[in-house]
Amino acid sequence: MTFWEIYESLCASIGKKPNPVGKELGISSGAITQWKNGSIPSGEKLIQIADYFNVSVDYLLGRTDEPTEEEADMSVSNSDTDKTTAEFIQIFTKLPIMDRIEIMSLARDKVKQSNIAV
Repeated sequence: MTFWEIYESLCASIGKKPNPVGKELGISSGAITQWKNGSIPSGEKLIQIADYFNVSVDYLLGRTDEPTEEEADMSVSNSDTDKTTAEFIQIFTKLPIMDRIEIMSLARDKVKQSNIAV
């Protein structure tokens, strides 16, 4: 499913249309039209939308069929984690594609070293 189809479905699941939900989130109708035409929101907006619907960003992007991720035992608060994630996404999306690929490779290696299930 595309981001738009998932977003539209989530809106319907709470009995609302996409534009009013966007308005609640401070998102312009023009941006919503762009999503309908295949665009994907920025990292910060994805996090905001995920929080609104209580789903993961991966779910919004169609990368998983599971709406939420298992809660990990973390020593930092969810607020700190959300801020760190939002900052990372904001920085990451500004990088050239080759730098993104390199960072993803490093992250995958780190996950393997830590024996973290993905």
